[in-house]
Amino acid sequence: MRIFYKLLPLFLSMLLLIGMVAGCGNFERKSIDTHSGFGYMIRSKRTSLNINDVTMDFYYAFLGGQGSVKSQKGLIHDGGIGNYELICYVLYFYEGQYHSQTTFYGPSEEGYNVFGDYRNVDNYFFVRELPGDEMNSGKYSGFLEFPSCEYSINHYESLTVPKEVFERKAGTFVFSVAGINYSKRDDGYCINRIGYIHLNYEYLDEHTILLLKPRDPLPY
Repeated sequence: MRIFYKLLPLFLSMLLLIGMVAGCGNFERKSIDTHSGFGYMIRSKRTSLNINDVTMDFYYAFLGGQGSVKSQKGLIHDGGIGNYELICYVLYFYEGQYHSQTTFYGPSEEGYNVFGDYRNVDNYFFVRELPGDEMNSGKYSGFLEFPSCEYSINHYESLTVPKEVFERKAGTFVFSVAGINYSKRDDGYCINRIGYIHLNYEYLDEHTILLLKPRDPLPY
């Protein structure tokens, strides 16, 4: 019994070290949104993160074959939906269970929900707004190699995901770029999501989440 008590501190230290090492591996996930040709990547230096500081590097860009973004420029210059006109792009975080909520695609005359403030959408956390001409700059372009479909993205931002996004014990969180369309006739906005990337997560304890690569895509 004395030997047990002597070895107990060493045993506890080993458990703590194993837990620390398990959360220290680099994490990377890449994804191409096939509907829009938009590429994403998320990188983190840890797989386990404090819920108050879920900060990672988020990469995003329009991708074009052989280094050209020409094939994707229609998404930037056009984008009108009926009487709606594309005015800007917005970055959002949200929990995966709200991915298909009717705020985005609802029962209006043209199949889209009309709402008054795209910066304040239920269950969606507004990150920042990008002017349409800024998104059209080379800053947000990427390189897509055919036929391997390997790609690279130059632009990234270190962003902190709000802890309120992680509202379930285990779930999915989403990072999305969305086109914001405005209608003078309706005096309202609709959102046209042009791409997203998602990760699974689960709580290790009340203060820590573990990042996991998802097995299944979200329904578009």
